[in-house]
Amino acid sequence: MKNRIVSIALLLCLLYLVSCGSASLTNTYADNNKIKEVLNIDELFSKTPTETSDAIIRVYYTTGASNEKFGIIYLEDNLKTGKVINIQGNKKEGYFKTIQLVKSPVQENYDFFPNGKLRGRSSSYIGYLKTDGQQTVRPSFSFATGRSYVVDEKGRVILERDTDADFTILFSDLEKIALEKEGININQDAFNVNKKTKLQVSDYLKFTNYVDDENINYWEIDYQKPAEDKKLIIVGATTGKIVYKGNITPQDH
Repeated sequence: MKNRIVSIALLLCLLYLVSCGSASLTNTYADNNKIKEVLNIDELFSKTPTETSDAIIRVYYTTGASNEKFGIIYLEDNLKTGKVINIQGNKKEGYFKTIQLVKSPVQENYDFFPNGKLRGRSSSYIGYLKTDGQQTVRPSFSFATGRSYVVDEKGRVILERDTDADFTILFSDLEKIALEKEGININQDAFNVNKKTKLQVSDYLKFTNYVDDENINYWEIDYQKPAEDKKLIIVGATTGKIVYKGNITPQDH
């Protein structure tokens, strides 16, 4: 695992969601009305693959120079509750844990220091499970939702961000706008949905000479309908107006 599982930059783009319960490998505790979580490293590295009628656990280890356990991929699928836990990382860079529930469109994300202390927490909208041929999958996009936190090694929250701030248009509103105005079925046609600032979409606004004094944030939808080229629309997060539609590279519009 040469690449760091999650960078702080990615973490800041993700969102916070209150945990639906503590996992067996972690201990949750309250501090200043915020939920934190500690990963039990010793217990994690003692896990072995198991399979019962209630749960399936898969564990994969990598070894270091001294042939000791160094890195891990831990997958736990609770067949009764529908909770899926994924932990990946190593003893040098730290660990990243995700929690998904079968009936929830939101994924919880936890970033841990190598000693198991919490480094950050956030949440992502990953969509509902859907049937695609003979497979059950989620949409191919995800985006930040809720609050995100970055924590230092002393357990202090050093950065907190509400990634939903100034987004009057919710994702459910966006789905209707895309379908009714452009015939885009986001869950079928979109391969990327993201939240953007005005600076991040400025090239598109300049290209269309659109002067926007109403929105400071935007939704971006990258999509491709059958037998068509990849396209993009940008929707104001306050007004719901489509401020750009066309090719993904504005110069090719």
